[in-house]
Amino acid sequence: MGTTSISQQEKMTRIEVRNFLLAEFYPNTIISFSLKQNEMYLAVQNSQFQVQAYAVKFRNTKNEFSYKIMHESMHPFCYDCPNKILNVLSPTEEKYALAWRQANSQKKRAIYK
Repeated sequence: MGTTSISQQEKMTRIEVRNFLLAEFYPNTIISFSLKQNEMYLAVQNSQFQVQAYAVKFRNTKNEFSYKIMHESMHPFCYDCPNKILNVLSPTEEKYALAWRQANSQKKRAIYK
């Protein structure tokens, strides 16, 4: 999966970025999300009522908005997922998702030592 880019006349506001990215997950239910500088983390409930994590990397410039949505099972190289999202995820046995969750948790522990 690649990056999706959209031409635009002016840079989106933070609220426009948030609303645009949240709409990409319709019709699933967003349980929680966190919008960072150039990343968004989400806990999304699917039709089987499983809550899974997604990381979205984005770039917002005057002429273009680009984004890439990555499921936790892709082990995205984004490790700033807040605990409020990690704590609501459904259990999984998927090895890359588990490794990604652990990497986020370890980063948090390292910061607070």
